[in-house]
Amino acid sequence: QQQQQQRPSLLSDRSSGSVSTVSAHSLPAYHDERSDMACVLPRQTSGLTGGRSSAPADFASRLAALEKALMTSAAHARGYLDEDTLLRLVGNYNLIYSLQLSPDVVTDVLDACVDQGSVFVEDFMLVLRKVLASG
Repeated sequence: QQQQQQRPSLLSDRSSGSVSTVSAHSLPAYHDERSDMACVLPRQTSGLTGGRSSAPADFASRLAALEKALMTSAAHARGYLDEDTLLRLVGNYNLIYSLQLSPDVVTDVLDACVDQGSVFVEDFMLVLRKVLASG
């Protein structure tokens, strides 16, 4: 008999929702109960790197990182995300990449793009870019 090797769990305690470590890469992670997904947190900078971060420096690159995350998340649903997921991702990337997007702006753009609880990511990003360029 050939025994199948089990993959190690990404999180030490998936049920608690607490922060733990991804064993293979020693990255901090948490379990998102709403989506039942393991989420890896970004690396923190340390004194050894001179305070440099791997995050893109200019706003356009940081906004592109948000767009890429939204598109990747929406790939399984033909480019659509439910509004709660979109808001959660935008909020996370707003914080992580210091986009400084106003909650009012995000809500206004979401309201303009939502259709029966779903948002087409390309439309959301197009409207967001237009609003940011005009303001």
